[in-house]
Amino acid sequence: MEENRRVSDVSALTKTGQAAHSAVTTVWDWAEKRKIAAHAVMVVTIWLTIRIAEWAIDLPYDMANMYPEKYTGVDVAAMLAGVLTPWGLMQGAMFTFYLRLIGANGNGETK
Repeated sequence: MEENRRVSDVSALTKTGQAAHSAVTTVWDWAEKRKIAAHAVMVVTIWLTIRIAEWAIDLPYDMANMYPEKYTGVDVAAMLAGVLTPWGLMQGAMFTFYLRLIGANGNGETK
C-alpha cells in the first residue's frame, strides 16, 4: 500500500513539473517573440541617459554654489568628462546590443 502511494506522489510531482515547464516555456516564447528583453534594454538606457543628463546639468551650478573658491571651471569640466565619456561609450554599446537583438530572428541569426 505504501509503495502505491509513493508512486502516486512521484507521478503527481512529475505532472506538476511538466505543467510548470510548459508554462515557463510558453511565457518565454511569448516574451522572446516580442523581444521584451531588447525593449527593456532600450528603456533602461534612455532612463539612465536622462538621469545622467539631469546630473550633468545640475553639477556646475551645485559646484559653483557650494564650493565657489575650491573648484574652477576646468575642475568641473573634468568631472563632467569623467562621467559623460564612459557613459557615452556604454550608451553606444547598449544601442548596438538593442539593434542586434531586434534584428535577430530568434535563433541567433540576423535578418
